[in-house]
Amino acid sequence: MKIMSVNAPSPRDVVATLSLVVSKMSRLFLCSETKVFSLNFPFHVYDQNGFIGFKSRNCGDIDSRVTSEILSLVDSFQVLEKSDVYGFSEPIMDSCEVCPDSWVLLRDLMLCEDGYLRYDNDLARANGHLHPRHHVDFFYTGSSTLKVGSAAQFEVEDLVNLCDVNTECLYFVPSKNIGT
Repeated sequence: MKIMSVNAPSPRDVVATLSLVVSKMSRLFLCSETKVFSLNFPFHVYDQNGFIGFKSRNCGDIDSRVTSEILSLVDSFQVLEKSDVYGFSEPIMDSCEVCPDSWVLLRDLMLCEDGYLRYDNDLARANGHLHPRHHVDFFYTGSSTLKVGSAAQFEVEDLVNLCDVNTECLYFVPSKNIGT
C-alpha cells in the first residue's frame, strides 16, 4: 500500500506525527502522546534542485517502478510467506526481467538492520523498577528485547540524540541509584 497525503489533516484528527531525521543516521520517528517509535530508514536521502530522491546501499535511484515491483512481490506474490525456495525465487526472477533493480532493493531491505526502539510513558502498567513508567524498549520480540528505564520523561529530541552518533552520549544509571 502506498499512502500519500495531499492535504494536511485538521489538528483534531492528528494522533501521531512522522518525522524523518537525517544526519549520519537516517531514522523515522513516529510520535504519539505516550509513545515514540523509531526505525532505521534504510535509504540515502538527497535533494537535487528541490527534488527529494532516495537511493539504497546497492540500488540506484528508487523510483515508483521499483517500489511497485517490491510491493507486488510482497503483497500480491507474498514471496516472504513462501515455504520453499522456488515459490520465493520464481516471482523475483520474473520481476527482474521487468525491473532489474527489484532484487537488488529487496535484498537490501531484507539485509538491513531495522534498529527498532520504542519509548513508553506507560502510567497504566508502571510497576517500580520492574516496569518503569518511562522506559525504552529495544528490538521487537520477547526473546531479544531489552528495556531501559528512565527516572524522567524522554522528549523526542532525547531519543534523536540517543540514535545520533554525532551528539553527546546518554548514560545509564543503575536502578539502585534511583529512588522508587
